[in-house]
Amino acid sequence: MEIFYIANARIPTEKAHGFTIAKMCSELAQTGSRVTLFVPKRRNTNPEELFTFYELPKSFLVVEVPVLDLFSIERYLGKGAYILEAGSFFFSLFFKLLFKKRTAKIYTREYWTILYAFLGYRISYECHWIPKYKNVFYPLNRLAHHIFVISVGIEQEYRRRGFKNVTLSPSAVDIELFSKDVEKGVARKKLDLPQDAFLLVYTGNFKTMGEEKGLRTAIEMLTDSKENVALVAVGGVEEYIHEYTELAKRSGIESRVILRGRVRQTELALYQQAADALFMVFPDTQHYRLYMSPIKMFEYMASGRPIIASDLPSITSVLTSQSAYIVAPGDQVGLKEAIEEIQSNPNEAKKRAEVARKQVGLYSWSEKAKKILTNI
Repeated sequence: MEIFYIANARIPTEKAHGFTIAKMCSELAQTGSRVTLFVPKRRNTNPEELFTFYELPKSFLVVEVPVLDLFSIERYLGKGAYILEAGSFFFSLFFKLLFKKRTAKIYTREYWTILYAFLGYRISYECHWIPKYKNVFYPLNRLAHHIFVISVGIEQEYRRRGFKNVTLSPSAVDIELFSKDVEKGVARKKLDLPQDAFLLVYTGNFKTMGEEKGLRTAIEMLTDSKENVALVAVGGVEEYIHEYTELAKRSGIESRVILRGRVRQTELALYQQAADALFMVFPDTQHYRLYMSPIKMFEYMASGRPIIASDLPSITSVLTSQSAYIVAPGDQVGLKEAIEEIQSNPNEAKKRAEVARKQVGLYSWSEKAKKILTNI
């Protein structure tokens, strides 16, 4: 099978979506499919090529499509910079696809590329959010051969509108990488982390679209927790590392907060092995409640470490009180009590972590690729 994956995104990027796009192309290619990733040709401050940056084999083709790259003057154009870039990407790609064989299947995250169905292509669309312009969005989706959604909230939206060709396909995890057992002390020594503290660990971007992801809640919680509890967060950009470092200083707990930038996947897995507990206490917003499928959730599940997570449908459709500690969104007291419960009853914490690890097999990248190929 020949698959064209269309992504209007700067790749490589430090953001999670870049990795998931590249990883999905890699997994589809490993099934024997011929995969081409079409991306815009944009200026990129990252000097590394895609395959080096994401530690992936060169198993698929990357084609850069000429666009109007106006993001350097976005402060003057506002949303116009994105509209002009996206429009130029659509039209440049249109002429490339015009002369390709229609036997290729298109897989995309960009709902407007469903219009390529008029060229005779079979389009499969992966939906990550529902835009405001529903009167345009849903009729356009009727042209898609199949629709993949990453959360139960999005799936319910489609079902309510009578869509039948919808498959729930959440984020995935490299189980082999993230399930490698490393003794806590060994992991901490390699990462230069405190040996004796109870380490509450968070991995991934510190914010999404400028929205808090629970780090503020956790840092403020430390002011009222036992002194042996320390927070480690890895994966932030410099701006947010500075912001949360200043918050820790103002709260008088700077010595108990360790914030670090982006690391490779192999090192990210090691940070999780160094943890006494892994947390993701997202606030209750529409995005976090209905639309997200956090990669970190599945990485946490594979790690074999106790998980503390928000009571949101996007989370509890995967994790339950049998596999994690579920707390109210953004609840400092709930987070503190979960930590104390893990400390006082380590056997129960280990039991829940083992349940999560057993269940994560359903969310491997290979399973996600099989599901996609079956439906496209």
